[in-house]
Amino acid sequence: MSVCRGNFSLLLYGYGCKKRLVSRFINQAVLSNEGAVVVAYALRKGVSSKRIIQKVAESVLPARQCSKYEPD
Repeated sequence: MSVCRGNFSLLLYGYGCKKRLVSRFINQAVLSNEGAVVVAYALRKGVSSKRIIQKVAESVLPARQCSKYEPD
């Protein structure tokens, strides 16, 4: 799944635990004045991707740079 919204882009793939997803997200975040491009691993079936994306993005990115992803 790929998400591009506001000043950041996320690419999520694979399966695992939420803790690992958050860890990988933070470790692989590339932050700059232009925003962030992130590769995040280990999205587990049954876990709300919307909630994970919002929670992690709000934690990693400054609030002024963070736009919420709303799924279709």
